[in-house]
Amino acid sequence: MKISIIHGVDDKFFPMERVQKMTTSKIVDGFYSVKGTHNEILLHQETHTKLIGQVLDALEKKSEKDNT
Repeated sequence: MKISIIHGVDDKFFPMERVQKMTTSKIVDGFYSVKGTHNEILLHQETHTKLIGQVLDALEKKSEKDNT
């Protein structure tokens, strides 16, 4: 299973510094910082659709590469 994180830089619930300290390349396959708060993706889904598609494509390619 592949995991990527899309995280808002102004997230008050999970501050960026704390998330970056807890996240390593050993536990996630991608980390994307986006402008906004904790609910940014939920509140403005249309603006994040393209990024989500790119993230899923990257995870699929990584999975294919790891399986060869």
